[in-house]
Amino acid sequence: MASADPPADPPPEPSAPPKGKPSLLDRGLRIVGDVQAGEGARAAVLGVTLFLLLFAYYLLKVARETLVLSHYDAEVKVYVAAGQALLLIPAVWAFGWLSSRVGRFRLVVVVTVFFAANLGLFALAYAASLNIALPFYVWVGVFNVFVIAQLWAFANDVYTEAEGRRLFAVIGLGSSLGAIAGAYAAEPIGDAVGTGGIFVCALVILLSTLIGARWVHRHSHSHQEDDTPPPSKGAKNAFALLISDRYYLLIAALLVLLNCENTLGEYLLDRVLLEDIENTLGAAPDTDAVQEQVRAFKSLYYGAFNTLGFLIQLFITGRVMKKGGAGAAILVLPVIALLGQTAVLLSGVALMVLAVAKVSENSVDYSLNSTARNALFLVVPREAKYSVKVLLDSVVVRMGDVIAGGVVLGGSALGLDSVSFVAVSAAITVIWLAVAFFLRREHNRRAEALPEPKSAS
Repeated sequence: MASADPPADPPPEPSAPPKGKPSLLDRGLRIVGDVQAGEGARAAVLGVTLFLLLFAYYLLKVARETLVLSHYDAEVKVYVAAGQALLLIPAVWAFGWLSSRVGRFRLVVVVTVFFAANLGLFALAYAASLNIALPFYVWVGVFNVFVIAQLWAFANDVYTEAEGRRLFAVIGLGSSLGAIAGAYAAEPIGDAVGTGGIFVCALVILLSTLIGARWVHRHSHSHQEDDTPPPSKGAKNAFALLISDRYYLLIAALLVLLNCENTLGEYLLDRVLLEDIENTLGAAPDTDAVQEQVRAFKSLYYGAFNTLGFLIQLFITGRVMKKGGAGAAILVLPVIALLGQTAVLLSGVALMVLAVAKVSENSVDYSLNSTARNALFLVVPREAKYSVKVLLDSVVVRMGDVIAGGVVLGGSALGLDSVSFVAVSAAITVIWLAVAFFLRREHNRRAEALPEPKSAS
């Protein structure tokens, strides 16, 4: 079933780097990645587009946490996140059907407009005083998967493996900056316009990302041929492609373990946070007071790891990607997670130690690891960049939530304490690290099998 051979149809042969003298923008971006002459503008526009997208996402993410944790306990978040996997199955099928029938820019337009319309409906429902906490939580998870994943798929389609290895760190910088800005802006914007106002702000920002996507599409090297849908060899769907290739299966295992460990860590953080708030405000505190405490903590928490992630993206990611590629970069995060889990165990699961461990882990995840995960698809056929990647980033990732939900349910039934949950997370991380080693070997083999770049004439 799983094949060890490279893909039968490798990505198009890379073209020579643009000729000419590097612009001021090209030279300025070299602090982040190896930007050659004429490459800075397109990478910068993609980076700005990701900035806007992540800014909107973090506004919504803080609003989601505020709504859910002010009405429900930490366990509910885990169970609802696990339930997202069921919703994502038909959503992935619909996305695969659409991606096989329209070109890459039309795909971006349809998906973006669809989710923007959803935000308008949530704003109306919230204005009508409906309790939207749980459906909105599920929706944000789906939104995160499809809108962000399809923009990275778009970038994978625009760049060759050699270009992406040099430039994805530059593009990812926009993602890191947008996450920082959105996290820190969520509290003042929420205080000023309320949760309903956040929905409207995010809607406008989301639609604005279409401007940058269109510009990049129009200025890509293969604009004419990429107006057509990706080829669909043998009419294989995303699920069939996934189970027929060892490389995709290894990526799937990596994503499941990563998300399971991260979900358990976030559950523990929420659990300890709510216990701390109860100790501060007393039993059965006022809902508004809990919302204020959660919003303040989450805004600071998201802002902290996104700021650190930005610094990693600025000074470290490009250098690691250039020297070792995605294969080496995916080994870093599980090592960081193990170190953090060790510190948490030694502290007896203190809130501040747990928060620092999660800040360290998430900062690497949202910078170096995010760039590396997306770069794994630079060595796959174009069809898989849209179908398999979105399947992996949606249903497969949420399988990690399903496993984490089972762990929380079983652990709660057994009365496990926080220390025991950390020990379980550490065991999962060890397996994750082993999978990353196997994936690194397979990725490097496929990268070496790609055609050499044409030399400039």
